[in-house]
Amino acid sequence: MKKIDYKNYKKPSDFMSFKQGENRIRILSSGAIGFQHGMRTAKNFVNLGMCPENQDCIHCKKGYEPKLVWKWIIFDFEDMRVKLLDAGPMIGNQVAGVLGTKHGDPKDYDILIARI
Repeated sequence: MKKIDYKNYKKPSDFMSFKQGENRIRILSSGAIGFQHGMRTAKNFVNLGMCPENQDCIHCKKGYEPKLVWKWIIFDFEDMRVKLLDAGPMIGNQVAGVLGTKHGDPKDYDILIARI
């Protein structure tokens, strides 16, 4: 346990959130790809869950189009914690496609992701 610093307190999260500049991560899992439903509200994005990709999907019937998502368990070097990376096509295609093809399994090296 550690003491709470009330002046610099940040809400802890199990999800990766990229800060401005370079973010160093290490992928720990094999990863998964699938379709996820969501709905944008005035203030934020509401996750409606994964799409079963069949005719029985209640969200597809309501007109909510699923988006392609990639998920990995990663290690975040910024706060030295294991987290879930929930990525869209920009990061997902680069990690799974470009990096995997050129450099092999992304679990074998650190990845720098720049947020501009």
